[in-house]
Amino acid sequence: MQLTTIATFVSLAALGVAPSVLSQSIPISATACTPGQYACGYRNGQDAIYICSNGRLEFAASCGTGRCESIAGVPHCV
Repeated sequence: MQLTTIATFVSLAALGVAPSVLSQSIPISATACTPGQYACGYRNGQDAIYICSNGRLEFAASCGTGRCESIAGVPHCV
C-alpha cells in the first residue's frame, strides 16, 4: 500500500537536543528523510507512526482505533 499523506514531520536532533516540529501535508513517497526523524501518517486507513530508515519513512507502529498526535514534539498514538 502506497502512503499518500504525512500529517506531522518530526526531526529529533542528535544527543537529546529538543526536537523541532514542522507540520505539513506532502506525499510520503516524495519525502527524503534523515535517520532519527519520525512522522505521523496512515496505513490501512488508520493513523500510524513512521521512522526514517535508509532515507525513507518506514512503518513503525499502528495507532489502531486511536490517532497519531505530536506530544512535546514526538509522535504518540492517543
